[in-house]
Amino acid sequence: MVPSRLLRWILTFESDRLFSGLPWLYPRVHPWRFAIAAGVFSGALVTLAQLREGLPPSLASGLAVGAIFIFGELAAVLAGFALLGGYLGLRPPIRRRRGTSEGISG
Repeated sequence: MVPSRLLRWILTFESDRLFSGLPWLYPRVHPWRFAIAAGVFSGALVTLAQLREGLPPSLASGLAVGAIFIFGELAAVLAGFALLGGYLGLRPPIRRRRGTSEGISG
């Protein structure tokens, strides 16, 4: 059973309220910035999860592994966003459809 206070919060939740403190990261206005932030954040979480297995043998190797995880996640998120974001309606299409440009005369 879900507590009524939590249920009320879930039903009245809006992303506008969540991103009111971070307008430069608002996904409706800046979808690419949000995708970059999501990729870096998920890479940092993977790096922190790896630290649960123990500290790396040296600081240099730990930073190298962390950088690989962060940039790997960032690349994967950006590739997925670029390839599927327009199709899923998460971002505007990269190319205009044929015939919708103002410069085409018919």
